[in-house]
Amino acid sequence: MNLSLNKNFNTKQKISNTSFLTLLFVLLIVYFVIFPSLDNIKDKKNEIIAEKIKIEKNKIYQLTSKNQENQLKNIETDLEKIEQIYINRNKELEFITTLEGLAKTNNVEQKIDILFARETKKEEISEIPISLSATGNFENILSYLRNLNNLPFLINVDLINLEKISNEATIGDNISESKISVGVSGVTYWR
Repeated sequence: MNLSLNKNFNTKQKISNTSFLTLLFVLLIVYFVIFPSLDNIKDKKNEIIAEKIKIEKNKIYQLTSKNQENQLKNIETDLEKIEQIYINRNKELEFITTLEGLAKTNNVEQKIDILFARETKKEEISEIPISLSATGNFENILSYLRNLNNLPFLINVDLINLEKISNEATIGDNISESKISVGVSGVTYWR
């Protein structure tokens, strides 16, 4: 028995069969090789996109963490500044010495009245009334007030009273200046 298939087909049929088999082979390759590869590529693409999103979220988290860290540092710095405005209850002498040093630095005579009797120990923060009066020439009084304002603790001023005391005061080589008195009253905050 002879199994030759080519004998029964003419040339046109052979070309047609070869074309059909080639097309079938190409379709099988496309179906079994290319389509699964495309699905695999799509899956990899989705994995890459998911990883990119994860990386972006991580970057945003890190930036947010850094921003929060910076904000926390700023808040801590601000909190330290706020803490400085309070005078420690155990440092009354230091507070008074600071005020006396301020008067000496600005060459003014000063009187300090602090009303500790109004302090209540129950509260964490107490408002203690203070009254300062200083006498000196105009420039020294202005410098005194400026430096009083720049102290690290807070004196919440309710009233400032300037008054001319005398017309002239002899200083050095017969230079005359007017003496001025300033009265400052307000409250300090103690912790």
